[in-house]
Amino acid sequence: MLALALVLALASLLSAVGAVVSQASKHNFASFTVLAAFFLTFAIVLLLTALYQHYQWLFTIDSQKIESRRGIIGRDVRSIRTKDLRNIHVRQSFFHRIINVGNVEFSSAAGADVEVVFYGVSDPMTIKEKVQQLQAAA
Repeated sequence: MLALALVLALASLLSAVGAVVSQASKHNFASFTVLAAFFLTFAIVLLLTALYQHYQWLFTIDSQKIESRRGIIGRDVRSIRTKDLRNIHVRQSFFHRIINVGNVEFSSAAGADVEVVFYGVSDPMTIKEKVQQLQAAA
């Protein structure tokens, strides 16, 4: 998701610069400067949002537990023991399948609901397979 946001931010910035350069000699330069400033601000906000979304999550998988940590200032930690793992569910929309990103959901035998979710991870099927290998080894 970070790469997609960076591409969108770069495209916005390039379109604003292109508009200013190509039209500066034909029209009022001030109106295109305002347009460029708008697109630059949009690109920066998009980039900062993508960076925040990327760095607020930390996912851990080891032989003992599966853990999802969320937050930069505040913190939300959810974990499940590997030996208690009952179900691994991968969710991907059509667009997510194209860019190979998805959510991996983990639930245990003790609870009816999903307990730990890895949001927006690259190659979610590989993560599912690695967790299943850890389970088989335990």
